[in-house]
Amino acid sequence: MSDADSVVQQSTDVLIQEICKTILNASKNAMIYGYRVRFIHSISIQLLSIDKSQKLYKQIVLKLWKAFKLGIDHGKILSSFAIIYKLMLITLTKLTDNNNNKQSNINIKHLNNFISGFIGGFIVYGGFINKRKPGMLNDAILKQITLYCLSRVALGLGKFIVKQITKKLITFKRKAAEGRHSSNYHEMKIMFNKVESYGRLLSSGLIWGSVMMFYSIDKNFLLQKSLKLSLDFIYGDSIYSWMEAFNYSR
Repeated sequence: MSDADSVVQQSTDVLIQEICKTILNASKNAMIYGYRVRFIHSISIQLLSIDKSQKLYKQIVLKLWKAFKLGIDHGKILSSFAIIYKLMLITLTKLTDNNNNKQSNINIKHLNNFISGFIGGFIVYGGFINKRKPGMLNDAILKQITLYCLSRVALGLGKFIVKQITKKLITFKRKAAEGRHSSNYHEMKIMFNKVESYGRLLSSGLIWGSVMMFYSIDKNFLLQKSLKLSLDFIYGDSIYSWMEAFNYSR
């Protein structure tokens, strides 16, 4: 093997090691975070549902085990996504890197993140893995995480829409007021500061308007089960006593 081939081989080995290290670190961090957040949440819920008529020690052991298992399930899901996402992102970054165009690289970077996330979401959260190996990932947790992220995306979209509108208004006002109003800058600054609050107002209105419309159209088909049950409890015909607030088995 020539010196040039040896250098190339060493560079390749280093690159592979860095890629593996990056993927493994992301997977490890995802596992730790997923376990921790689910275990803490689960154990608090589990302990609230202790039956005083049964042996306390046995119940605590079983509930701790269940919380531990749910924590592992959550971590396994986040870890699976992290592996796929990082692998795809590194691959796409290497394939699309363009040192000559900085702006193009920024746009491509965003696109690469979307594609990597899409593929990871399709395979992990979309249930593709479970279709190939049923029960490998906790389906209930998959749906919960997806719903959680959906709500955050909806809020983000509201902010994004308002931000784009605000940018156009600022540009228009700047051009219209050039050399005429020195206070225009302060007006634009105030307008820009309102983006987040307006974005939240818009997205929250759209989310809850859609939720209640779906509830009216076909709640059994369009709404996730836990959300449907919550809305049934609040807006159904039943009238509950105040003691129902302490019924943790529902």
